[in-house]
Amino acid sequence: MSNSDWPKWATDAAIPLLEALIGEVKQADRRPEDYKVTKSEAEGMEKLERVRLYALVRATESEAHREGVMAGLKAACLALEAMLPEQEYSSPQHRRGVRGSDSTGDPLPADAVPLMQAENPQGQVRIIRLWNEALEAAELVEDTYWIPPSVARCAVALAATDPTRAAKLMDDAERLALSVTDDSFNEAFARRGVAEALASTDPDRALRIALSVTDDFWRAWALLGLADKLASSDPIRMGQVLSTVERLAGSITHEGLRGSVLESLARTLVSTDLVHAKDIADSITDLSDKVQALASVAAATADHDRARRLFDEAEHLIRSMAYDYQKEQAASALARALVPSDPDRALRLARSIKDESRKTGALVSIAISLTTAEPDRAEQLALSIPSDKDKASALAGIARAIAGVDPDRALRLAHSLQDGRSRADVISRVAATLVGTDPSRAARLFDDAEREARSITDHSARSLALEEIANKLESI
Repeated sequence: MSNSDWPKWATDAAIPLLEALIGEVKQADRRPEDYKVTKSEAEGMEKLERVRLYALVRATESEAHREGVMAGLKAACLALEAMLPEQEYSSPQHRRGVRGSDSTGDPLPADAVPLMQAENPQGQVRIIRLWNEALEAAELVEDTYWIPPSVARCAVALAATDPTRAAKLMDDAERLALSVTDDSFNEAFARRGVAEALASTDPDRALRIALSVTDDFWRAWALLGLADKLASSDPIRMGQVLSTVERLAGSITHEGLRGSVLESLARTLVSTDLVHAKDIADSITDLSDKVQALASVAAATADHDRARRLFDEAEHLIRSMAYDYQKEQAASALARALVPSDPDRALRLARSIKDESRKTGALVSIAISLTTAEPDRAEQLALSIPSDKDKASALAGIARAIAGVDPDRALRLAHSLQDGRSRADVISRVAATLVGTDPSRAARLFDDAEREARSITDHSARSLALEEIANKLESI
């Protein structure tokens, strides 16, 4: 392709794409004259690598980041040779070109935003940078049990681009998880998180880590998390894990803890073996857990008459309970399960709950569940919740649910939220849905989401927000 055939937006975008490639490296000086190159310089790559860009790449502290940047830079420079005209080139509006419009203000074509796309070198570098930042934030979290799952997720994400580093990180994640022994929950949280991260890539190792949890109840909890992750990648192994959970439940002597495991088991099984799920629900002796298990079975039952009978049975059990706290816990769960089939009944049940915290929790779940079928009603219900925190939780859930069908409304709700992680998540969800139809807007929204994520002061929330954005970019 000759220079005259190349679209103007491509030439305008070439240099800022290289700038974006290095990922906003810390405190690097940027001057307009640094963006003046000639085609001969691009072909030789002397100034590009040895002077300006080499200095920028060296400014990052991560060896893996440097290697990824250099690999992407070489690929980008090959494309740059075809873009640049013979004469010296400098664009005072270089930033505008990569932000979504050319000098005329027209939207850029879809291939003008490669930084969003995981298969492009630039996109890969951006994703690697996000994972590195997420890991750095996770390592600042004071609760040590929180760190191993984050390290494991980062390792899995980097395996394709940097297998050596990924293997080391995975070893670190397992070692850190196995070192958490100060508390049964902390131990299970760390090991379950690592096992879930490994489920699709190394299920044998994942199972070994989950089985290493010492307490029977928490081991069952860890295995249930692993089973959820195996559902799509290895359903046969999922069934084997659930059989192990059922055997473990039989060894738990505390009625409430055993009921909790069996309820979770029944809820997991409804998607693969509804008959077995109902048998397990019937075997539960703790009435609160039994109601929740029956509600899960009813919600998954295609036969509407049978589902209604199961819901009636569950509600009858609630009325037979001796203690109010049991009744209200069970009523909250039943109300959530009722939403898809009978939202009015769900609302009546939720509003009958006396405990404000449980009532609010049920209303939040109902509002979110209503979104797909009745978004206006869902938003009105969310806005009626008195607690600001719970209201925001409901609105965030609604925004996530409608991101793909009503992006403008989702963004409006996102910008009303105080929680930075929720804002970043909704914005990046909308961006991911717009890549195919409005890539320029999608690129701007991904940039906005990254800024939101980096502004979060809580280390764990910032780490998760950056992970979520990286995952959405990888899915494009």
